[in-house]
Amino acid sequence: MLAELRAVRQVQQEILALLRARPTASVPASLPPQAAAGYGGPTGFDASADDLQEPRPPVARSGRRVVLLDDDPITRETATQLLGRQGLEVVATATGKEAINVIAQAKPDAIVLEIGIEGDMPGRDFVNIVKATMDWVDVPLVLFTRVPVADEEEARTIHGADQFVQKGPGAEVVLGQRLAVVLGR
Repeated sequence: MLAELRAVRQVQQEILALLRARPTASVPASLPPQAAAGYGGPTGFDASADDLQEPRPPVARSGRRVVLLDDDPITRETATQLLGRQGLEVVATATGKEAINVIAQAKPDAIVLEIGIEGDMPGRDFVNIVKATMDWVDVPLVLFTRVPVADEEEARTIHGADQFVQKGPGAEVVLGQRLAVVLGR
């Protein structure tokens, strides 16, 4: 157990390093100067201004970015194509560490995850890291999984997801519908 805690701590340190190393060119112009300098405060809050300052509205993007984490290349390709046709920008990854790097570079609007992945970072560990990282805790998580999930309550309480889709025939279409729900489209 101690080894697992050390491994999680190491991954958290790597995440922090990636977040601190984000290029400042990607910081929207509407953010305060502290954000460009690596300031970790809430978006739209200028610590040097009066505490009563109104928060700035977020900068709108034309497309929504989704990170897809799945160890099956056929599923990644099929889901990427279908979601792309729905106007989503999909960044598909095969490993948890890859997905963490992508999320650290540019916070996505949603994460789609095969909870049953193994390897460098099993799906459950990935969820724990995302939910433990304050910058990412509000990113909707949709399970797109081969692992049996009984219902929405189990998806939320056991797996930490906002929605789930059981893989099978036509599941990619259902995934697109569930993403539309969590993205408010």
